[in-house]
Parts: sequence; structure tokens; C-alpha cells
Amino acid sequence: MEYSESIVALDILLGKEPANQGLYAAALEYCKEKVPEREAVDYVESQKSSVSQIQSGESMIAVLIRRGGLERILMVDGEVYEGTLQDLQEDDSIDDDAEIESFVITTEAGVQVAQAFRVQNSLEALFGEFPQFVPGYTEVLKQCQDPEGKTTNELQEALIAAGIIGPGNTQAQVIHASYFTSKLERYGALVWDRKRWHITPKGEGIL
Repeated sequence: MEYSESIVALDILLGKEPANQGLYAAALEYCKEKVPEREAVDYVESQKSSVSQIQSGESMIAVLIRRGGLERILMVDGEVYEGTLQDLQEDDSIDDDAEIESFVITTEAGVQVAQAFRVQNSLEALFGEFPQFVPGYTEVLKQCQDPEGKTTNELQEALIAAGIIGPGNTQAQVIHASYFTSKLERYGALVWDRKRWHITPKGEGIL
């Protein structure tokens, strides 16, 4: 896949899968140096932080390869195999006892997309873009320091009690607890677990 096509394909992928976009970006960053494909899969699994991230690491690595974010490098008995995985599987010239290894490395397009994602999705960028909502973000993060976590309704009540939003006014009807939690989850500051919101180390760092 050409560089420009890969950029478009990867941008579309990250845009349509908000629950997994951080995992895709993390995989691209992790594989800047060539790593065994199995190691990349295990890394993605280890980075999951939400029950909504149900797609397997193996599937996500395969998607990144198809979309040009990762390149798969096949080795047969220590030599690079010039062909696809399907070619290898159908190649009758390969001995049954041959040592076959699969590695992945991030492409130039993958590096660019991962860097752009990190810049766009930094909490500093979020706060800079919507400074008027910083008190709301801060209150939600503080509430979610509770070891038991907080439900969305509990956060709504806390935001009203703090005077950040108010019941019955226009702002309250548009900006509510789920607005803040969805943004903070996307930026890695909150996770949804057992029907409650919990602060992450990244969120703690902001506070």
C-alpha cells in the first residue's frame, strides 16, 4: 500500500474505533523497532484498560498490517522470505521442519499517524481547546479518585453540587457528566470498569 493510501486508511481506522484508537497508536509506537509478531500481539493485550476493548490483539495487529501501518517480515531458517504469509503457507518448497519466524515493524505512514494521534489526543491539547470546561474535567477526575469509582449519575450530581452545571438551564442540557467522561476516557485519564468510572495514572498525573 502506498504511503498516502496508508495515511488515509489509518486515519479512518482510528477515527471509527474510539475504544481502540489508543491501542492502535500504542502498537504503532511499540513496533518502531522490529519485534516478533507474537510479542506485538501480547503488548496490545497488556495495554487494554477498558472492558469495551474486546477486539483481540492478534486481530488488531492484522488490521494494522492490512492498512499499511505495520509491515510483516517473514523469516525462513534465518533468511527473509520474499512473499506474503499466504504465499508462505502455500509454498511447497518450504520444508516441514523449517524454522519460520514472523516480525512486524512500523511503516513510515504508521509512525506519522501515531505521532499525530498523540499530539491531537494529549490532555494538554484537550484543556487548551476547551479551557472553559477545565473545572468540569478536574472535578470528574477528583471524584473518580474514589477507590470504588463513580457512576455517571454520581458524577452528574457532583458537577451540579460544585456549581459547574446546573439542573434546568441550557448548559446543563448540553454539557453533562457523560460529556466529560467520554472526553477523559478518550484521552486515557479515565477507564470504565464494573459500571463505574475510575481514574488512571495519567489522570492522577494531571491532578
